[in-house]
Amino acid sequence: MTHHKKHMDVLSILPNIEYNLKKSIDLAATLNTIAGNIEVLAPHINIKLLHDIHERVAANSDTTGISILLSKIYFIRDDYRNSIAYFNGRHKENSFYYHFMHIKLIDTYLNDRDTLSAELVAYVEDILKEENNMGIIMETRRYEMIKEVKDESTLEFLKGMMEIEEFHRLVLKLDLRNEYRYFIDALVYTELMKCTERNDTTEKEEGHVKCTIKHERSTPTEEEAERHGVRYISYSDVEGAKFSCRAAVHAVEAYIASLPLKTQFAASYYVSEVFPQVAVHVNNEHTTEVLNGNFRRMLVKDFLQRNNRTNFSIFSSIAKGIKKNIKALNLPLIFTNTFLNLCTGNDTFYRRNENFFRGLKGWNKYIGIECFGLIHMFSNDDTDTSSEGEPHPEEAAYKNNEDEEGRTGRDRLKLIEILQDLLPSSIKSGAITFDNVNSTESAALHALGLAGKETDFIFNFLDTENFFGSTLGMGNAYFATRNAMLTLKFLENLKREELHFECFAYAIGQINAKSMDLKLLTELESIIRFSEHNRIAYSSAVAMALIVLNDRSYPMYNAQELRSFDFYNPENAATRDIKEHVERIRECAKRMLRTEYRENTALENLVGYVLCLTKNQNAYLRLAGTLCLGTFFVKTGNVAVIDSLLNMVKDNSEDVRRAAILSLGLVVRDENIVSILNFKVLSHCPFVRAAVALTIGLFLCASGDSEAVDVLETLLYDSNPLVVQNACIGLGLLLMQCNSCVSNFKRIVNKVDLIILRSGDNSAKFGALIFRGLINLGGTNLILSYKNSENRINYYNICNYILFYGFNYFYMLIIYLGLCYQPTAFFKVNVNAANKNMKEYRNMKYKLVGKILVEANKKLGMVEDVPLPKRKVKKFRRRGNEQTEPCTCADKEEDKESGKKQAYYVKSGGRITLREMLKTRKKDFAVEFTDDEE
Repeated sequence: MTHHKKHMDVLSILPNIEYNLKKSIDLAATLNTIAGNIEVLAPHINIKLLHDIHERVAANSDTTGISILLSKIYFIRDDYRNSIAYFNGRHKENSFYYHFMHIKLIDTYLNDRDTLSAELVAYVEDILKEENNMGIIMETRRYEMIKEVKDESTLEFLKGMMEIEEFHRLVLKLDLRNEYRYFIDALVYTELMKCTERNDTTEKEEGHVKCTIKHERSTPTEEEAERHGVRYISYSDVEGAKFSCRAAVHAVEAYIASLPLKTQFAASYYVSEVFPQVAVHVNNEHTTEVLNGNFRRMLVKDFLQRNNRTNFSIFSSIAKGIKKNIKALNLPLIFTNTFLNLCTGNDTFYRRNENFFRGLKGWNKYIGIECFGLIHMFSNDDTDTSSEGEPHPEEAAYKNNEDEEGRTGRDRLKLIEILQDLLPSSIKSGAITFDNVNSTESAALHALGLAGKETDFIFNFLDTENFFGSTLGMGNAYFATRNAMLTLKFLENLKREELHFECFAYAIGQINAKSMDLKLLTELESIIRFSEHNRIAYSSAVAMALIVLNDRSYPMYNAQELRSFDFYNPENAATRDIKEHVERIRECAKRMLRTEYRENTALENLVGYVLCLTKNQNAYLRLAGTLCLGTFFVKTGNVAVIDSLLNMVKDNSEDVRRAAILSLGLVVRDENIVSILNFKVLSHCPFVRAAVALTIGLFLCASGDSEAVDVLETLLYDSNPLVVQNACIGLGLLLMQCNSCVSNFKRIVNKVDLIILRSGDNSAKFGALIFRGLINLGGTNLILSYKNSENRINYYNICNYILFYGFNYFYMLIIYLGLCYQPTAFFKVNVNAANKNMKEYRNMKYKLVGKILVEANKKLGMVEDVPLPKRKVKKFRRRGNEQTEPCTCADKEEDKESGKKQAYYVKSGGRITLREMLKTRKKDFAVEFTDDEE
């Protein structure tokens, strides 16, 4: 009542106020009265009187006070345009009016700048100059106003907000040479962009192919090849067709040489991890071994040999537990041994069980030899460490109990020497034959190719009876090289549609990964449409997904073809509904692309082409489109794509459903994967439930994420053995290097052991055995990850994830998971040659120095072995179960100390798990370089 009375009292003096304004009587007091009662008077006052006062005062004195009154009155009347016109941003006040109009002014500047006065435009321009208004600069896209970037966090913010090309230009413009990661990214991107604009990469390469495959005189070898329907190419032609941009190489080379010595090593390491194709061509007298990757391989090889903590007695007990069923489970047993000894060079199991391996036949024997190559991955170079010093005291307790006599000598052998008894010694047939596709010779060639060496030897057997292994080996060795020579050869063979020719599709996808080659995509699409072999159709769909893989570190290739491509032709969009659907999704994708690529018609057409595939009647083309969506939008978190993929999970094809789950894992950011896929665990389709388990495990490797572990643990009790198999593998990935600090760790391990010992289904046992190998991967010194040591997306590992995901089609594909290894070690290297006690490695001197603080209890990084039960657990009885309930939490000692703040150090060269790394201030597993003696 009192408030209403005051309101009426103010309105009662309104005629007097307007009279004073009209006659200009006692203006100061009148204006103060209006300002004090603005909310009451604003809707009723004659605003023309204030305008007249404003005009009269403007000629002689300051109009700030009247302008503020006019702005507020228009604001209350919801006339924001006039309110902005009289707004004075320099008169700051802590009120809703001021903050609202400040935002409204900036919004008008962004969208309707011409309506603002010169004074207001100048005011906004001044705001843009302030560093804390970076968001406004992002909205206005006036990047030239950024004059300085002080820290890495600001650079990360800009990188996420700006178009890729604009961000790299900004880095070069500001000359951020001290931020070598961003500066190298910018150099490589801009130089490759220039190459693309000049068309002197892909187009010249294709022209080179056309010239080199036409010889003036046919040799006997060429005539033999043509009789079998393939074009002859020589190994020198293949090497000459490798992709490279010399301008990018020279730019990086000059930049690294200009840096201080310590930073030269750090920058060289970064190039070798992120741009390996550039690094192999860069010359630097100090950092050659860092650039070619040999120095890191030497450190990792030495680390794996010193820190092997695998409990081999557990593996022995597993082998004894399945002895009665060993013939049916020999393949998962081989995989378990491979994962346990990945990259360690420990082939004791092979040497002590020769009769077991001699009994293997067919593809089981092929896979066994491939796995032998993964174990000896680091035996394929000359990176022998010169250091023979003692390990750290805390590491000395972990020694391999197996008799490894003669191992030192084997470590010095190259992989080609280790496999010499298995590799072919001569070419038996000069043509592709199918009599012995899965021979030991073919498997040995594949194993050699997985290590990426001796490609000249492997090349000799492409057109022989050993085509299968040699083709896959060359595909892996020439990953993302866009080698038109090999692509042409493999594509011609693939079109012949023979059994086992899926190897050519996989190789084409690997060689042309990230190329976005539209001609190749349409060729593979045609093969899928008319293929009668499911494996060829599936492998071709995977190849298309690898080709569309979008590496945002590199500029777009083949843009001209994509710009002119019409994906609305009758073949691609047969009905109006499809066209309208594609148009809607394309608009969503277009908005995402604009934040990174400006107006890019080429990419918009490519996305449109992919979306059309997802609506095709052919299930394998829908599969290809679904996977392509995942690979193109890797870890972008694009909402429109996620929504589209969620709809694809309802497809009537089980393969498409599984592909949609994987693509969701590819697109969704890691922190959101569980929350998005959680509901799919309840799906009635077992293939979807199995895919969820595998996808969560792949993208949350070694994290021990409690929510993810809980979700996957429930799937261990699923009624479908395929779901149990994938749940075991997914949990093996999740629980790598974990222990009872994960609350239900022991319970899960015991349950998996029961599956191994008691399950009546071999497919469930298959997954359980692989689980046992994964949780102690590489002697508990490795994890699997889609990122490299610089914490950047490793697109080679993404491709291997996709290949592995199809292991239900072909168990051989499981080996590609082993190629995604990431050593979990802390390396800090002193490269100051003037210091004492330095070790020598080829042309460089180094020494491991320093330590890193882990702010956690030391139990977090300990290896905890859970042995198999000594006897079979009795079945459940009504009056109780004699099985002891496993521990579901940390030990009692850990519980007592849980309230204490503890920390410890890990020395350089020591083992540090991913969970420990999260407790440090270090963000990645990259090698640190220093010139200080610590």
